[in-house]
Amino acid sequence: SDLVYIASANLSSRSNAIVALRLTDDPTNPVGKPAGSVAWQFTGSANSPLDRVIGVPFIDYALNRLYVTSLAGPNGTQSSLWVFSTIDGSVVANFALGPVSSSVGSGFTFDTLAPETLYVANDTGQLYALSVDPLALKWTGAANLGSPVVSFVWQDFNTPERLYFTTKDGFIWALDDPGSGAPPSPSIPAWKTPLSGASGPLLFDTVLYVGGGDGKVHQIRLVDGVDEAQVSVASPGEALSDPAYSNSLDKILIGTAAGRVVAISIPF
Repeated sequence: SDLVYIASANLSSRSNAIVALRLTDDPTNPVGKPAGSVAWQFTGSANSPLDRVIGVPFIDYALNRLYVTSLAGPNGTQSSLWVFSTIDGSVVANFALGPVSSSVGSGFTFDTLAPETLYVANDTGQLYALSVDPLALKWTGAANLGSPVVSFVWQDFNTPERLYFTTKDGFIWALDDPGSGAPPSPSIPAWKTPLSGASGPLLFDTVLYVGGGDGKVHQIRLVDGVDEAQVSVASPGEALSDPAYSNSLDKILIGTAAGRVVAISIPF
């Protein structure tokens, strides 16, 4: 049956939960396992407690896995990247990468669109890459960005290993994954564009769409990071959500701190 995954973010650093709920009745037992009932749940253990989950879980349909990031306990040493089986909720692996409030980003193989690499950035600005199969750290260490990532890391749909993300110190990045071995050097990105108050980016075709602290949505050219067009959607200083794309409307949607959702025609 199809499942929806819920992660808790209560104030405890040791007693949060990942819950898988059924979206439909289980055909083998529709009375005992109806839609909305718990298919499985994980609440951690004494040796592997689960801290708050802030980011959004990521589903790997090819390998039947769920990737979840979390904070890392009062000392920052608890596991903060969790890999679960979507079938029964068993723990496939966990990694202590420091506290992580952002979500998992993924790089895809371009023939099957199955995740090939995971990108996880912790709250001190350290970016890690992990290979999916076999599941292991891909780089010998972290790329030290100097500031936490907003939301998650995108990989370019047409340029393998080109990564896009924003950081909380107000920059939009393009950084190339060098493959297995040493991490990329943040001091020599492909490009780096300043934007105060930058939201998480939306990768779309040949551009990124990013909300800014100036109340505008910015259209950033992928090839060189040029901020080529802007649309004003809010007052300066009014926070903007991460933009999203609506297939049915063929528009960008973005929320504002004033409680509005704005639809924008693209390209600008």
